[in-house]
Amino acid sequence: MNGTDKIRIFHLDDEASYTGIIRLILSGLGEQFELVGSANKVSDCFAYLKEHGSGSVDIVLVDLEMPKGGGGDGFEVIERLCNAYPSIKTAILTTHNVWDLANAAIKIGVNGFLLKESSAEKIAGYMVEIAQGGRVIDSGIKDNGWPIQVSKLTEEEIEVVHLLMEELSSAEMVKKMARKGKIMDVSTIDRIRKTIATKLNCEGSYGIAKYALKNGVFLLERGFSPDDSLIKQESQFDTKISEESFLYKVFIVDNHKIFSTGLEILLSNNKILTIEVVACTRDERECMQRLDEISETLPHMLLVNCNLSSTNIPQFIEKINEIYPEIKVVAILPNPDQLIEKTLIEHGAHSVLDRRMDAAKLLDLLLEILKKNERKTSVPTIEYENLNPIDLEILRGILEEKDSQTIATALYANELSKCSGLERRKHLIKLARRIDTKRSHMIRLTGSKNSIGLIKYAWKKYMF
Repeated sequence: MNGTDKIRIFHLDDEASYTGIIRLILSGLGEQFELVGSANKVSDCFAYLKEHGSGSVDIVLVDLEMPKGGGGDGFEVIERLCNAYPSIKTAILTTHNVWDLANAAIKIGVNGFLLKESSAEKIAGYMVEIAQGGRVIDSGIKDNGWPIQVSKLTEEEIEVVHLLMEELSSAEMVKKMARKGKIMDVSTIDRIRKTIATKLNCEGSYGIAKYALKNGVFLLERGFSPDDSLIKQESQFDTKISEESFLYKVFIVDNHKIFSTGLEILLSNNKILTIEVVACTRDERECMQRLDEISETLPHMLLVNCNLSSTNIPQFIEKINEIYPEIKVVAILPNPDQLIEKTLIEHGAHSVLDRRMDAAKLLDLLLEILKKNERKTSVPTIEYENLNPIDLEILRGILEEKDSQTIATALYANELSKCSGLERRKHLIKLARRIDTKRSHMIRLTGSKNSIGLIKYAWKKYMF
């Protein structure tokens, strides 16, 4: 602790809205906490610490999934902080409810492993404990967070999963293993890959990649089985209380408890419109159940976090639009582009917003949507060539682990129906080659090395 008796926190998260939300939540928890700074880039965090010194911060709160190439992921940032500033406490704030990740984090020196789905009060309690020298793992972490199949993977098999996710071929894996003193041949690597697929109950390398992306296997470290409110400072709206007496109702669907809490504070405390957050649910099932319960007084807006687990977001939005067409569905997600926006709008979304923007800007857009019924977007214009609809269908087929002939059969069904027998067979082979050519084009277009890279790209960019 420090002489001011305040717990001074620096927050590092690549999503600007989260840093704004954290500021609002900490200010609402009383004078015990002070957010002394925040950054969306690792370099900015270290620049702050270099300028102000280690005595200016008690805890650095770090997002686990910082972008690659920006100074390291959460684990790497923690290691750098521990080496450069050993007196500063560190805590990871993440969506990954995985015991092995928490254990790995504690082993490298982190003081706390906290979940974004936890309440603000719960996280505040953990912060106090960390500031007093404790090491904490969020009580919401599942003791057996990994599916049982993953717990059966050996260290060597986890290493191969890592290399697979780096888009390396078996031959390239052999070379990389050799540089680490592990002598293997291609047949051994292929056998290990087959063993992994069997243990994870999935089909081949594509299935392993999808499983790893869904369950976070590739995130495991190898070897381990101040001021006035932000609204008053930054909002472009006049801060006078609106004379409009109309009550706007908003429903939030987000599995990050701390983010939904911050959104509720942001909306309820604004000075422009009278807004009531009528419900906050964690998933599609709870949302539909709650909407059915309040069907007589439906919300005007439904805010949907597009990273909900086990949910097909376009289908979910389409369902809402069909059953409750009067509700404006606003999709919020990190790193959207024009194709994502087009897909969500086609399925019934009113607006698509980037959750990485700062909280004040997010508030401004939400208020305009409510008050003026204007469609809003924070999606940037893409200057480079993007995937066309046929490319996306091929990408969908790859994600479904279909071979080129199966994809061609579905994509060119009408064309194939005009021929039969041997002629159809020859034409199908020709179309399958066309699929292979398009696949190679997409690999180059997305900056991937192979089809595993395409799967990673699709997982990050699209909600298949």
